[in-house]
Amino acid sequence: MKMAILPLTLLSLNPLIALVSNIIFRMANSSVWNDIDDDDDFIDDNFSFRQFRVALHLWLSDCWKIVVSHPRIPIIALVCLAALLAINIVTISAFANQYTNDKISKAEDFALDTGNWFRQQLTQATFPLFALSESVKEMSIFWKLPSLIGPGGETGSAPYVNATIINHRNVSDICDNATMLAEFNRIAKIIKNDANLGGSLVALELLPASVVCTAYPLNNTEDFAPPLFLDNSGAVGLDLLKDPRSRALAVATLGSSKVVVAGPLQLTQCPDCPPVVKTAFIARLSVNMPPELGYNITVDGSSYSSWGLVSAIISWERILGRSDIFQRFESRGMQFELSKTDRNFNTTTNQYDEKTSVLAKSARANSIGANNFYNLSLPTTNNNWTIAVAYDDGAEAPWLGWAMALSIILSIILSIVLLVLLIKKQKYKNLVREMIPSKAIKKLQRNQVVVDKYEMVTVFQSDIIGFTSMSAEMTPIRVMRMLNSYFEGLDKLANKHNVYKIKTIGDAYICVAGCPVVCSGRDGAERIALFALDMMEYTRNFRTEEGTEIRIRAGIHSGRIVAGVVGHLRPQYTIFGNTVSIAASMEASSEAMKTQCSNATWRLLRDNPKYLFSFLEGRRESEKEKIHETWFLGRAAAKRCLSEALSTSRFRIINAKALKEEG
Repeated sequence: MKMAILPLTLLSLNPLIALVSNIIFRMANSSVWNDIDDDDDFIDDNFSFRQFRVALHLWLSDCWKIVVSHPRIPIIALVCLAALLAINIVTISAFANQYTNDKISKAEDFALDTGNWFRQQLTQATFPLFALSESVKEMSIFWKLPSLIGPGGETGSAPYVNATIINHRNVSDICDNATMLAEFNRIAKIIKNDANLGGSLVALELLPASVVCTAYPLNNTEDFAPPLFLDNSGAVGLDLLKDPRSRALAVATLGSSKVVVAGPLQLTQCPDCPPVVKTAFIARLSVNMPPELGYNITVDGSSYSSWGLVSAIISWERILGRSDIFQRFESRGMQFELSKTDRNFNTTTNQYDEKTSVLAKSARANSIGANNFYNLSLPTTNNNWTIAVAYDDGAEAPWLGWAMALSIILSIILSIVLLVLLIKKQKYKNLVREMIPSKAIKKLQRNQVVVDKYEMVTVFQSDIIGFTSMSAEMTPIRVMRMLNSYFEGLDKLANKHNVYKIKTIGDAYICVAGCPVVCSGRDGAERIALFALDMMEYTRNFRTEEGTEIRIRAGIHSGRIVAGVVGHLRPQYTIFGNTVSIAASMEASSEAMKTQCSNATWRLLRDNPKYLFSFLEGRRESEKEKIHETWFLGRAAAKRCLSEALSTSRFRIINAKALKEEG
């Protein structure tokens, strides 16, 4: 199936490739006549890949020549590419960073909102402690409890349960007072019900001298669905200042007038309860008294004027369920890990150790690398919570890769377009310079009239013999193709001998030496003469497409001229003067396959220091007591080579005579 689709795909793309190739062919071919037939248009429906390759090769070769001869063009394109890449990369990176920062900022804001929600819930859950604290201060039935319990280990104080476990005190005779318990349960029940926390507040505790005396409800079945319950009786008698896990929170509470919250913790009073029951926050408030009342709790050398503590137990599972944290993060495509750090007193080192534990974690948090999480400290009551948040798809811009790739491709394309435009512009410049000299172009650009005088130049003009009858037997396209092919060869010879082509008029070819670049008269005559000799040789070997020979005649004259640019619409560089007319006369009166030169040119060539030119005598005319002589240019030989040849011949003759005499 796939093998069948490929040819169909190539077939469907064939017209597009044909169009592109033809466009390239138009750009590539230096000659517009190479692929024009008499009866066919340039665009051929029967496209071949070979034609495309040839066209592309020609175009690339032409571009390469321009690039090599003008290195500033690729440098400009490369600088443009570098600038575009830099601008695009910086811009895209800035947008990507902004995207990432915005996404991280949204995650942080959402995490902080989550922390604020928990703080508000915990703060609301701690309000009952202030009411309970005021009740302790107002009701005398609670005033003597601290003195009855006393400091741990002192005479007259409530003893430890046993000598090995010193974090529990025996307060049964003190805290089992029926009147006190009834009053506490009544007050605690009112406070708990008025809090309206939806079952989050599961217990209120009374801690005179920082020792748990009683709790309401002592066995909580009302806030849990059967068979679950919370048994708080195990906490009665717990001395917070002697318990390593509770000491830090107790000391922090005694030294503060605010509520201090710890958790979520695993409650020790109900070891057999499931985690959903015993995982809770513990919030404590110091019942501070005026110093003159004699209440005093001493810890590590510090004294606190405090009756003791009141405590609230807040269910973590209830708050977590009300927060809807899992669904909220999931709906935003985020994962989280909520953790806390607790400080526990180490009795061995007498220092506090920190322990970090995970409170809640989304289902797919472990599938995301740790480097993709962003950690935030949450503003909870005791500010020891940390939440790590991460996006399922990461915070990086998902479009960064293809945006970079696209920008690089576009930068390269734009740079290539610029390179092609610069090459095309340079081609136009080269074309204009071929038509008009650089000196004249500068004057035209300044809106100046281009007129220059030259004292001594040599003008050449040639014509094809019998061109009128020849063209009558050929189609116009073939005539143009024949002239283009022939004149291309002459242009190469003009470049070879450094002569300036003025123009072609029909089958006539006109060029000049000594203009627009000034040279000596002898040098200009020499260039034109050598050009004329090579031109005759080239013409003898030239054949049309039908195999027909062509014959020409040519004329040369040296003298002064005026050169300039004529017109503003399609301006043309041309030459004027009697010298041009005489050169045309030399051509018109010349013989087939010969170059007739005037007497002025003959004198310049006769005295040439580098070449020895041979001539045949031409016409001799008299006009107003002046004799006009013309000459037909024969051959040219370099005088240096001729001198060496003569020297070699003399040596051979002398040597032959010497050998003969010896014999």
